[in-house]
Amino acid sequence: MVSIGDFTFPEDRSYSRDHIWVKVEEKDARTAVMGIDGMGYAIAGKISIIRVKKGGKPTAKGKTFGTMESGKGVVPLKSPLSGVITDVNPLMEEKKFDVMVNDPFEHWLVKIQYDDPSELDDLIKGAGEITKWAKIELAKMKK
Repeated sequence: MVSIGDFTFPEDRSYSRDHIWVKVEEKDARTAVMGIDGMGYAIAGKISIIRVKKGGKPTAKGKTFGTMESGKGVVPLKSPLSGVITDVNPLMEEKKFDVMVNDPFEHWLVKIQYDDPSELDDLIKGAGEITKWAKIELAKMKK
């Protein structure tokens, strides 16, 4: 676990520069779970709604798979992987965003059957990389 300021980043996940975490499922190496890290939620502010594509819909690396709305505006959620969304967290339909924000690593957004395992190489992973990236992001927040 990497801790930077008030934020933690489990090392069993990889991270996009857009604060989307990715965890490859152990039982199916071609399925990944994706969510928003705590720092991403903090940057956005109080969340009013999160919308994501429905299961069965394709998404592409770098393209929007959903949006997060807060008092600060609408933030596009960019997919770090290409593939097909296979599942959406039921909390999304119940609009329990406060639950998701309070425990961002327990409550995921979507599961994706990804196409290209090499896309995982572009993500931030390991204590050293995570620490370096998170410190830069924290400094941006404090400006």
